[in-house]
Amino acid sequence: MPEHVMPYAPPRPRGWQKLVPGPWGYGRHLRAMDRHARACAEAINTGGFDVVLAANCQDHGVTSVARHVKMPAVIYCQEPKRDRYEATLGGEETVTGLRATGAIQALNHFWRDVDIRHERLNIRAFNRVLVNSAFSRESVLRSYGCESHVCPLGINTNLFRPTGVAREHFVLGLGALQRHKDPATAIDAVASIPEAERPELVWIGNMADEIYIAELTARATRLGVRFSPRTMVSDAELVDTLNRAAVLLCTSRLEPFGFAPLEANACGTPVVAVAEGGVRETVRTDFNGLLVPDRDPQELGRALLALLRDPERARRLGENGRAWVKEAWTWKACVDRIETELGKAISF
Repeated sequence: MPEHVMPYAPPRPRGWQKLVPGPWGYGRHLRAMDRHARACAEAINTGGFDVVLAANCQDHGVTSVARHVKMPAVIYCQEPKRDRYEATLGGEETVTGLRATGAIQALNHFWRDVDIRHERLNIRAFNRVLVNSAFSRESVLRSYGCESHVCPLGINTNLFRPTGVAREHFVLGLGALQRHKDPATAIDAVASIPEAERPELVWIGNMADEIYIAELTARATRLGVRFSPRTMVSDAELVDTLNRAAVLLCTSRLEPFGFAPLEANACGTPVVAVAEGGVRETVRTDFNGLLVPDRDPQELGRALLALLRDPERARRLGENGRAWVKEAWTWKACVDRIETELGKAISF
């Protein structure tokens, strides 16, 4: 398929605007993104297409392109923009690293509310809203007040597959090395395992907060946990690590889908996870992993230890997971589901 890229050039702050990038940025960026969506829509309208498939906007959540195109439009909404609709850990608002107070905080709130109203208008312009899990469907309903349809994602089972290497005595965590993925709880869980049986904790992330990594490293040292954070590894290294890991440990907060458990399962690796968010839909207790009912490091540690002490059980769960991914969570299955939803939008 030909690809037509229309670059977006965000407005740049000048002078005093650099001192308060949050309040200044909301309005300018919102208008600039809408102009960009209009330009994209003009190009789409002349292309002879049957339907538009859009994704989330990284900056503003839901793009306004559906308000400007002249054909059915579908959005695959991975999740509402969480910093708008969920409380953050700590609850403090910041501007350039400093606590926001007074007029700056009021401006932040004003532009955030404008952006939320804009986002809700945008999503109602789509003929069909797709989400990755039942949990995300509920999140969209709470955030936007609109219905959506569950259309689960898929895994590249040609890339994520068993390689036959031997399992090693370490637990793997996957996800950004940031607070919402909660590697701190993973460290605490590993620390609860008796020292003689305690595995190393390897964590692979696609991005990282260096200050937070330093905090995590100090925490692991204090608790006697061997902690190895890695960032931006190759696909080959990721697959190799998933194949060598004894268990994947998932501690993410309100994860919308639970991609990492399926990637692990595709490699034949069992999962221990907090029963929260969309992970509850991709991990089944004593089928492809173990779900722990809350964020209790002791309980997570006991679940890890149960699989570390019983390699045969771990192997069985991993094999179940591999079979389940190949049956229900492949790229082909995902594409078929999306094409079906696009057809529904066209015939609506």
